[in-house]
Amino acid sequence: MSLTSLRNLRTQWFPPKAAFTEKELPSQKGRVFIVTGGNAGVGFELCKILYGSGATIYMASRSKESLPN
Repeated sequence: MSLTSLRNLRTQWFPPKAAFTEKELPSQKGRVFIVTGGNAGVGFELCKILYGSGATIYMASRSKESLPN
């Protein structure tokens, strides 16, 4: 196994800490975001974070039924 392979393996098993977290997000008041896939997964979490920072959110989804109320 080469040194590069070992280095890649290490970064996949032990990823570095996030350099930027939602706690460090500045106010997004007055900004508008369109989030695709906002009904589940990463898109849904992004909507929660942006809404919590004061942003206006428009969620896009494949079907109206899958969007939360």
